[in-house]
Amino acid sequence: MSGTGVPYPDGWRDGEADAIARAAGRRADGLAVVDLTQAEFANVELAQRVRSSLGRTLEIDCRDGAHFVGTLADCGRGWVLLEELAATHASAVLVTVQAITQLSGLSRHVKTVEATVASAAGIGVVLRLWIETREKVRCGLVHGIVEGSVARVGKDAVDVATHPIDRNPTLVDPVVVIPTRALNWVAASH
Repeated sequence: MSGTGVPYPDGWRDGEADAIARAAGRRADGLAVVDLTQAEFANVELAQRVRSSLGRTLEIDCRDGAHFVGTLADCGRGWVLLEELAATHASAVLVTVQAITQLSGLSRHVKTVEATVASAAGIGVVLRLWIETREKVRCGLVHGIVEGSVARVGKDAVDVATHPIDRNPTLVDPVVVIPTRALNWVAASH
């Protein structure tokens, strides 16, 4: 009989001790799995998490106060490309990773996703595509916004022909040279 007045079968105390030991062992195994999971996650870079979220809707806040919601179309070395943007006239927005202050909507699971040629390259590869398609752009900088069209893209700077967003980008306009490190985001519209 136990101290509570409830009778237990003979040998119950041995069984109780065994059950407690088994439970402690399962807890220790569970903690080891958690520790292993956390250790593996410690080696995951943001780029891997973003790439695992291709096709998902993301919300991105930038250091200049800009906020974008759209479908993750691609990402690469130092950049994220959203399409199907909500509440904006842009057809796509290219956000530099250095400008991102907060991301929502990333997958909790990290999976291996085959990289594209564009994803292996820097921000210039997307900007060069916008030259070919004559996209009108708004460039969010560390301080201010430049509107126009991408004229040329160098290794570490982009030339933007400055003209109103609704003007024909084939006309010759003054050019502003923007170091890519000064870019927060570039929004393109057809």
